Amino acid sequence: YNRIVKRLYYYAKGMIKMRIVKKLIVSSIGLLLASSPNIIAITSITPMNLELPQKNVVFAKTVTKLPTSYYKYADGRFNTDTLDASLSYKRNIKLWTNDIVDRVIIRTNVSFENAAKASDTVAYRNALNPGLRNQVVLRRSGMRPMVYPMKLNYEAQTEFNIGILIDIKKLNKEMINLVNKERKTKRLKPLKYDARVYEGALLRSNELAAYGHININGKSHVRPNFERFNTAFERIPNSIYKVGENTAMNFYRGNPYELVSEKYMAEKFFNQWKASPGHYKNMMRPDYKYMAVSIKANHFNEIELGRYTYFFGVQGFSRAY
Repeated sequence: YNRIVKRLYYYAKGMIKMRIVKKLIVSSIGLLLASSPNIIAITSITPMNLELPQKNVVFAKTVTKLPTSYYKYADGRFNTDTLDASLSYKRNIKLWTNDIVDRVIIRTNVSFENAAKASDTVAYRNALNPGLRNQVVLRRSGMRPMVYPMKLNYEAQTEFNIGILIDIKKLNKEMINLVNKERKTKRLKPLKYDARVYEGALLRSNELAAYGHININGKSHVRPNFERFNTAFERIPNSIYKVGENTAMNFYRGNPYELVSEKYMAEKFFNQWKASPGHYKNMMRPDYKYMAVSIKANHFNEIELGRYTYFFGVQGFSRAY
């Protein structure tokens, strides 16, 4: 699956760098997945993954209205397609947040493509190293310069979200291993991966990333159209009684290896859920049999102006069905 996606993506990208090509890739991958029932990481790639946001972004039955600030990319940095370490940051360019780049701090000069070629062991070790975090110093009128993690640009965010930089199967395997190791200490039966649960978690992570928060208008575990979260797991019979969910937000810290290490990303969210009593209880429920996780990145969020790239994680659970 990942090899085919990469070939389609890079072939089209090398031929011509236009938005119409990216739309064609969406259609091609969708047809590929629809005709391949043996692919366990079934994904419904939405326009949010591959093109600039439209006024209304449709996710299944949901229509999300995006804020006006989402469209302010006059600097052109975010919309570039480079995967080098600088991610198109340059000194003195003005960002859509009205910040001006004072300085670019490159601590690990590796492209995301080359980082993705590292072995799992090397990628994980490097992802844990805070000394490899690339940063930018931003200044605004009347304020002293501040250091921030380097945000992803359009290309890096896209390749993470469609599973080119990170392996979706490996990510799920790492998360299930962590959960089952903890369940074993409680003498609970291990959870198994389930493609139907993954489909629901994928839809939910796309929705929350597009919205910019895990709470919709302050309410947790609801969809942007205010339906309960379980309606996203429509392939599971009687999902209202069968399905559970954990959600979490985290942010990119500027180290390219964070995006290519499945073990690092799984631990990042597992530890977050483990530290929360309610989320931990969900992972340890004895009546759950299946689990899957999906994590998406987005440069827009409802927390602050937009100086960070955020990750939106959804962990889905299901009883036997």
